[in-house]
Amino acid sequence: MTADAVSRPIPRVLVRSILIVAALAALSIVHVRATGLFDIADVYLLEQDGLVLVLLCAGLFALSRLPLAAETRLCDRLSDPALGQIVLWSCIASVLVVATAGWSLVLQRYPLSLDEFWALFDTRIFARGLLAAPVPEAWRPLAAALQPVWRLEVVGDTVWGSTYLPVNAALRAAFGAVGAEDLASAAWAVLACLMTWRLARRFWPDRQDAAVVAVLLLATSSQLLFTAMTPYAMSAHLALNMAWLVLFLEDRPWTRVAAVAVGLLACGLHQLIFHPLFVAPFVLELWLARRWRAAAFYTVSYALIGGFWTLYWSLLLDVVHAHAAIAGEAGAGFWLVRVTQLLQDFDPLGAGTVAKNLLRFIAWQHPLALPLLLAALPGAALAKGPLRPLVWGAVLTLLVVFVLMPEQGLGFGYRYLHGFLGGLALVGAQGWIRLTDPTGDGRPLAVRTAFVAATAVAVLVLLPLHAWQSWTLARPYIRASAAIAGSRADVVLVEHTGMRHGLDLVRNDPFLANRPKVMSLYRVETETLRQLCRGGTVALFDRRDGYRLGVPALEQSPGPYAARIRALLADPSVCRPAPAFAAP
Repeated sequence: MTADAVSRPIPRVLVRSILIVAALAALSIVHVRATGLFDIADVYLLEQDGLVLVLLCAGLFALSRLPLAAETRLCDRLSDPALGQIVLWSCIASVLVVATAGWSLVLQRYPLSLDEFWALFDTRIFARGLLAAPVPEAWRPLAAALQPVWRLEVVGDTVWGSTYLPVNAALRAAFGAVGAEDLASAAWAVLACLMTWRLARRFWPDRQDAAVVAVLLLATSSQLLFTAMTPYAMSAHLALNMAWLVLFLEDRPWTRVAAVAVGLLACGLHQLIFHPLFVAPFVLELWLARRWRAAAFYTVSYALIGGFWTLYWSLLLDVVHAHAAIAGEAGAGFWLVRVTQLLQDFDPLGAGTVAKNLLRFIAWQHPLALPLLLAALPGAALAKGPLRPLVWGAVLTLLVVFVLMPEQGLGFGYRYLHGFLGGLALVGAQGWIRLTDPTGDGRPLAVRTAFVAATAVAVLVLLPLHAWQSWTLARPYIRASAAIAGSRADVVLVEHTGMRHGLDLVRNDPFLANRPKVMSLYRVETETLRQLCRGGTVALFDRRDGYRLGVPALEQSPGPYAARIRALLADPSVCRPAPAFAAP
């Protein structure tokens, strides 16, 4: 190998990436010390992402210092149209297979978070042709115990559903109507890859290698793949955002109408706020460019879309002949109450939580995603073109979630940025172009070699590692839920204090077809418990059962109410003995 065949990629970008990871880690440490709290973001950083980030920084440092072979046949062929098509369709097939298989093999078809549970809950309701499920009269007094959080509360608890907007669940029900519900999220991820490829070819028609890089950055993202294994709405957010951008940039009368139709669906997926944050910078660009007609069209259209989804709950309750349990908790009042509560809870120290989430985001991407993004960021954020609103949309989203909801809870990567994965892959492709420009300060062949090697690491190292981490995270809750479902009792009370995400174990079928019925201990009155005991057997699932099945502990002590309930359950004059929980 000659001296000319050895080169280095741009070390400055790699070193900056390491410094950003270090700065975010330092901010995370400061947050823990300032608050004295150790939340789920800290758990993720300690148990999952810390190892990945250390390995990532070590690899980036090695790339910045060590010589790389500057030529491989594969690197030379990145601009070959035939290879580009092979890469595209291989990515699409891989995303479809990995996401679909992972739902069964890794997550064992278990919706780990309550967000996922409620998506499936609503899907089952819509699959019956209903907007809300009727609650049997005998169980209405116990509705709050059966579904303690994120339940649509109505007078008398005559019906129930989630407090999420309906489009994600409705689209899953549509997939289910043709026997393909398990393919829904994977199909959205595939659509996102296709739209990203199309946009890259539009942005850089003479640089097919940029499209190859963009689609590889997206398709090898563990966040994309593992979120696509779940019922989360975020895969649909990503796909609809990218489809909207394709239509928006086409800019014909029919594509404007189609973009608004896509926006109507995207705003109603589960939370109203996410899609408008993606769209807003693009509409602002129209106003700045004095394209008054197009700007007014999109502004008015999205105002109407926002108004429709704001009124959705009022319309739903009218259709099912129900009324909100608390005045103002439907229509505009519902959103006003929610946003007001979030603003009241604002804490500037939430920046530390966002920093931890960003570290998780980095750990679940392609190893060179951050360096490529940094290589393009200054120019993309300031220069005219579609990359600028993509960058500022992501920044705007970070600012909004910092103020309103910095804690994401359970998630693979940082799901609040999931809708921007395709856009950030395109920005990364722009960084690729800069680093491989032979007239600039890049080292084109060495950068290509590094990218091929990093892609192999993403597929052969990070993907299996994240699969193991995800299985390890989900397994205790899968076992606990199976033990509860397998109980021979008629009712299982979950005493969820002392268990991490213990309340998430309280789950029931929307039509209460499950036995046993599962309830939160803290939502059952003592007299109600006596009635339940007279009607059947009642079992208690508490921290000891959870620990035996691997559910992680949480520093939280049960209150005196739990002790009173436990005493009643142990009193043979009140409740007959319940069978023990068998380990699945």
